[in-house]
Amino acid sequence: MTQALRPILLLAVLLIIISGQAFAAPIGLTVNGGNLVAVDLENGASDRIGPLGFEPSIVALDNAPDGTLFGLEDFTPTVQRLVQIQRSTGEATVIGDVGSGDASGLAFDGSGRLFVADGPTLFQVDPTTAAASPVLDMGTAARALTASDGDLYAVRFGPVSGCELVLLEPDLGTVTQIAPNIPCARSADGRDGTLWLVDYFSPIMGVLIVVSYRLDLLTGVVEEIGGWSGLYGGELVVPGGLAEVGSRSLQPTVDVPALGDAGLVLFALTLAIAALVFARRRLA
Repeated sequence: MTQALRPILLLAVLLIIISGQAFAAPIGLTVNGGNLVAVDLENGASDRIGPLGFEPSIVALDNAPDGTLFGLEDFTPTVQRLVQIQRSTGEATVIGDVGSGDASGLAFDGSGRLFVADGPTLFQVDPTTAAASPVLDMGTAARALTASDGDLYAVRFGPVSGCELVLLEPDLGTVTQIAPNIPCARSADGRDGTLWLVDYFSPIMGVLIVVSYRLDLLTGVVEEIGGWSGLYGGELVVPGGLAEVGSRSLQPTVDVPALGDAGLVLFALTLAIAALVFARRRLA
């Protein structure tokens, strides 16, 4: 290989590496259309893990300290149910009724206690029986509940308008504002000082827009990280709860790169092919 070709080949390899890294995105577990799926929070690409076994409307997800996945099912207009979900197959088992119809969040704290947000009231729930006891008045109704590094947080409606993030301390009976004027997310998951938030809305009948955000717990800054849209139903992923968000890959069968990433890959491959053709001609 000549000295002139080396920079071209190195650039091609570097671009391929960078383009591969660009596909890394926050991937989380959610429930959509009666299936447990892994979803890319940047673009809505998903892998189907398996069916829950019935057609539940899941509104919240979280993992127990031992990794067991639990969900909150919107069973009827007046009753929610606690369900346990097999992470490897998606199969769900109903544990029992919990909530009065307004329950919207579920999370385990650092002590392994399970909490459910039902309107403005926080309940502690027995994960084996679904028996619930009220432990804290949150002031206004919660949209989502999650924990990060052991602390319990709620996205709740603000006292006047919009939504805010609050720290919940049921043992002390306190509710502390962390960040005002945040998106009124329907699903949340947290770890390592970061909360991942997802919301969706319908601008016109039959069309849904899903938007995902990252919230820094240290600064309270919210950053939009992605979104997707389409007709309700079909392949459109409408997140029902959110859990286990992290940077990992979807299965190879699902590949929905952004346009910029695809262009970068094509450019890198073109450079590599051009370099090989040039080398063969010099050797001929």
